[in-house]
Amino acid sequence: MLSGNGSITGELLGGCLDVFPMIIGTEVWPERDEWKNKILLVETSEEKPSPDLMTYYLRNLGTQGILNWLQNSRNIRYFIESVTVLTVCNSKRL
Repeated sequence: MLSGNGSITGELLGGCLDVFPMIIGTEVWPERDEWKNKILLVETSEEKPSPDLMTYYLRNLGTQGILNWLQNSRNIRYFIESVTVLTVCNSKRL
């Protein structure tokens, strides 16, 4: 867990976060109800996307309503806020 303690059990759904924008709206993209009560598990590619890009990908899931269906949505929102804060702090140092 990203914040707090405890455990979550359930089915995982996810994959390489960099690929998500390529498959949204295609036949391999899960239907909305397939996300219900799943645990989102994501990884990034070797290209090491920036925190801004990762936030963009996750916010895209949010605008589709997917984050509301997930079992671990609170932790994902915390992660998005954390990445956004880190990005802002790092950009101010430049």
